[in-house]
This record gives sequence, structure tokens and C-alpha cells, in this order.
Amino acid sequence: MTKKKQSFEQSLTQLEDVVGKMESGEIPLDKCIDLYENGVKLADFCAKELDAAEKRIEKLHKKNEGEFETTPFDDEPEEKISDSNNNVPF
Repeated sequence: MTKKKQSFEQSLTQLEDVVGKMESGEIPLDKCIDLYENGVKLADFCAKELDAAEKRIEKLHKKNEGEFETTPFDDEPEEKISDSNNNVPF
């Protein structure tokens, strides 16, 4: 039987649960250390998943020579960003 890979969302929920238990102050030190170790592993997994997702969210731009280049998803011209801020209702 193959083990199904845990999703980012499941890991994040488990990490939030670990933090909640640790913040409660109602668990013994040994159990708290075990939770901390598990939390570090979950945080590492979530960080790696976010990094992988960030790499996937790239736009392809065609250069003048017909070649393609990738740019980060949030790479907008500054005029667009400043113009969009003028429409903010608060």
C-alpha cells in the first residue's frame, strides 16, 4: 500500500493545532518538546510547499527576440500599482 502525500492545508491545520496546544500551557514539558519537534517538521514542509508553489506561479513573457523568460507573479510595473491604489475606498 502506498502512503498518500499530506497536503499543505492538512499540514497547516496540524501546525495550528500544535501551536494551540503549546500555547495553552496545559501540557507537560516532555509532550511540549515532542509537539515542538513535530511543529518544526510541519513548518518546514509548509515552507517547502509554498516555495514550490511560488516557483509555479510565474508568467511567461516573450522577449523581442522571440525567446521566453519567466518573471515572478507579483512583478507589476510601478505605474499599475500606484494607479490601482488610487481606487482604494479607505
